[in-house]
Amino acid sequence: MDSLLVKVPYRVSDKPVVSGFDQDTPPLGIYTLKAYLKKYGYDIKACHVINNKDLLDLKETIKLKSPKFIGLSATTYEFIQAINMAKLCKSINPKIPIIIGGPHVSINYEEALKYKEIDIVSRYEGEETLKELLENYSNGEFTNLENIKGIAFRKNDKVVVTPNREYMDLDEIPLIDYSEINRNRYKQQGVLITSRGCVGRCIFCAAASGVFGRFRERSTQNVFQDMYELYHKYGISQINILDNSFTVNKKRTHDVCNLIINNNLPIRWNCETRVEGVDKELLTLMKKAGCYSIQYGVESANDKTLANIRKGTNIKTINSSIELALEVGIEHICCNFIIGLPGDTVQTLEETFEYMRKFKASKRVHLSVSVLTPYPGTYVYNHAEDIGVNILTKDWKRYNGMDVVCETNELSAKIIREIYYKAYNEFYVTSYKEYI
Repeated sequence: MDSLLVKVPYRVSDKPVVSGFDQDTPPLGIYTLKAYLKKYGYDIKACHVINNKDLLDLKETIKLKSPKFIGLSATTYEFIQAINMAKLCKSINPKIPIIIGGPHVSINYEEALKYKEIDIVSRYEGEETLKELLENYSNGEFTNLENIKGIAFRKNDKVVVTPNREYMDLDEIPLIDYSEINRNRYKQQGVLITSRGCVGRCIFCAAASGVFGRFRERSTQNVFQDMYELYHKYGISQINILDNSFTVNKKRTHDVCNLIINNNLPIRWNCETRVEGVDKELLTLMKKAGCYSIQYGVESANDKTLANIRKGTNIKTINSSIELALEVGIEHICCNFIIGLPGDTVQTLEETFEYMRKFKASKRVHLSVSVLTPYPGTYVYNHAEDIGVNILTKDWKRYNGMDVVCETNELSAKIIREIYYKAYNEFYVTSYKEYI
């Protein structure tokens, strides 16, 4: 076996959950890497560890197949679990190199390499990096690591960082093979990413930090072809589009929708986007093409707070985009709000909650609340002191959007926590009760 790719779990549990980090969708990252490497003839296994059976399968694969290397994928709140997973893998076969990738270690590669179990960090996009690592692996070791872009590794007790890799042509990445995935374990079986990066510059967002590269899109025909295959090859009619902002290029969105309609493709799909990325004409076409749910990152109903976080919009545009989605018949409009943003006060948050109450009774508008989380690489993380944010801990497992890990000049951690619990119970629980 050339490589074993592992999606690190937020938790390992045999109990199903109503809604959770690990059981909503297949882990697109590792399956995309697998599809790309298989295109070049490599023998790759992807393993999504959710329960104890998965853990046993992982251990058996390492013992019986002895992959050339193990690749771990982890976000910030999964980082400590990733280190524990690396220790487990090394305990089974200490000779197998372990490579870790993901947005957290792309920024914090030195932290990752402090752990002896981690041999190489794959920074930013991993497809070509892993391919080159396989090409430069022979006789049980890697060669020419200094010439492989996009990695960090230890050499003579020093960390070596190679130059960043050029951005990929996203059309070169094939659709993942759903025949190899137990789709029954996921709530949303079909997942697609049709772009990487984001045009926004929100101070709290990893996409805006450049972790995912500059904003790039797959071609219209490439996107439609994947949708067509999902339905006709795998029988998947509901698709979750995981782009940060699917409709930013309105012409491309128009073209994709028209291809769906003109080819009578009977799919339903959802997406996330920015409020300024839609208008009535586009939303009407999206509805006709099968869009049943749209998610907006609203964050706040206070224009000054929106300016503080560089949201690039205002409450008038936000309100219009929500109302238009309701008007054209989109079934679910999901609106995300953040508590504890720089400049927010008890009064501005109450202004936001009053705005949210306008939609509280609606069966079609679903309200989500989280707390400000300064992920590594974001503007709020790099400039915390400058914008009045005090980061209280770097216990990464608490960086989940629910635990309070920072406070601001205006709001203490205690107050943020109290407001969050109150808002969660008023909006999130009641809003999602029937939706989930």
